[in-house]
Amino acid sequence: MSSKVASGSVFSSIFGPQVNTALAHLGMAAGPLATAQRSMQAATFAVARLPVSLRPATSASVTRAFMDGLHRGRLVAALVAVLVAVLALRFLPERRAAPVQSGLREQFGALLA
Repeated sequence: MSSKVASGSVFSSIFGPQVNTALAHLGMAAGPLATAQRSMQAATFAVARLPVSLRPATSASVTRAFMDGLHRGRLVAALVAVLVAVLALRFLPERRAAPVQSGLREQFGALLA
């Protein structure tokens, strides 16, 4: 699993339900509500169609949902990267320095020093 897939899944699992919570109680139809849960742009568009008095609080909730999903997704991506690095260090063979051929040392000794 790549960290991009993992972080995207985590983002979606946090963002969608929080947007649903922010918008569902406002009487939004199921279609626009489902669309708003898929992206920040769609959620922002849905908020813009609300009555002016509801926009500030709802916009703040949608932004918070986006940031919560983003932060949690990036945390998962970082953990996956650390895990892969640890596994690589553990299981990849050591690299050994190649011996310098004596002919090269004699020819380029001043450059190699």
